[in-house]
Amino acid sequence: MEFRFLRNFCVIVEMGSITAAAERLSIAQPALSRQINILEEEFGVPLLHRHGRGVTPTEEGLRLFSR
Repeated sequence: MEFRFLRNFCVIVEMGSITAAAERLSIAQPALSRQINILEEEFGVPLLHRHGRGVTPTEEGLRLFSR
């Protein structure tokens, strides 16, 4: 697990949007989405609910964010 993936996850949760977080972090949106997919595979649970207006953390995502 890469620390920067966790840091980037926190930015996504704070901003409520993968696209906005990608702009803030100067990372391509597909690359940032892949990082989240990798984290979800490593933890074995979904971390974000994706919807038309952005993302919200799942219960597991909130636990990770709080740490």
